[in-house]
Amino acid sequence: MKFRPEIEILIASSCVNPDADIQGKLRKLSVQGIDWDLLIIGSMNHKVMPLVYSNLKTYCSDLVPADVLERFRVSYLGNMVHNISLSDELCRVLDLFKVNGIPALTFKGPVLSEMAYGDMSCRMSSDLDILVSVHDAIRARDLLIEKGYLGDIDLTDIQTKLYVENENYFNLNKKELSVDLHWEMSGKYTLQPLHFGAFEMDLESISFQGCEVPSLCPEALIVYLSIHSSKHCWNHLEDLACMSSILRSHPSLNSEKMISVAKGFRSLRIFLTGLYLCSELFDVGVSDEIGNLVRNDKAVKRIGDLVIGNLFNDVPMPTEQGINWRFSLIHFRIRDNWFDAAHYALRLLFRPTIKEWLYFPLPAPLTFIHYLLRPFRLATEYFKASK
Repeated sequence: MKFRPEIEILIASSCVNPDADIQGKLRKLSVQGIDWDLLIIGSMNHKVMPLVYSNLKTYCSDLVPADVLERFRVSYLGNMVHNISLSDELCRVLDLFKVNGIPALTFKGPVLSEMAYGDMSCRMSSDLDILVSVHDAIRARDLLIEKGYLGDIDLTDIQTKLYVENENYFNLNKKELSVDLHWEMSGKYTLQPLHFGAFEMDLESISFQGCEVPSLCPEALIVYLSIHSSKHCWNHLEDLACMSSILRSHPSLNSEKMISVAKGFRSLRIFLTGLYLCSELFDVGVSDEIGNLVRNDKAVKRIGDLVIGNLFNDVPMPTEQGINWRFSLIHFRIRDNWFDAAHYALRLLFRPTIKEWLYFPLPAPLTFIHYLLRPFRLATEYFKASK
């Protein structure tokens, strides 16, 4: 698929340690009348700015205007400082949980940057994502509040228990730091929940910033990243760049295990589409077993090509925002069968989320009304967005 040169640069530079062919391609593209403002905006919106800057600075510094490199540099340093703060806080939070007997694992954020790129400064991370057991969620939240964090929603004890039963995370903030404390990783996007117990056999310890951090093994991580990026209709190039880098750095990944994990979460087509996109955009090879599954499921290529078209529509930045991407037909086509698609549609329309709790605060005995209020809120929001 042919793209404009700014997009070609985004794709080619969204990696670490590019080979000689990619280096030559970057230099060739850099002299093709690039709209540098568009490239900077695209790299920020697609969350690949640190990768783009590092590669342009290393391989094309004599071809890129000095003021463009300086703008990249300022953004890069700001991101690095923020990631250092997040990394230090992550170690403190995990140590706090460990001392109090709360098993936890981290996903996304600077640890994912370290796992994918070998450098915690290569991802644009806004917060920390930590997964605990649903049984430890309230106690973990209370420990963070004792350390100065504030939640974004005030609930009574009874409401809190109901919230944990129906939602999937607490958002807590302290100054410039934000922690999303999850007890389910997909935002209940998958029909089979991604909870702590589901991954207990798929954990490994990562050495990170002087501390040992529990995270997902590469096979489970690839499946999770496929699910996470599909939830947003793959509207950020970095999601796929991250997956591709992990696939390249782990050429001996167990395909059978990845397929088994994906099937267990009723997300096989989601997983296959993620790998198809990595193959098309980043030329990542897949095993014969996975390749056969991709070829035998014609929907994977149709969905993948649609995603690529949307990903770079007109300008190199995400094109589906807010309510539009949440109701994209991709979410239904990506399901493994029609039953799962119908099940997802019903949950999308009627399952309350944190917005219902925030917009319609109700006494604990009346929280069931949120199921009726959600379609009303969605209809109102869709009407406003369509004006």
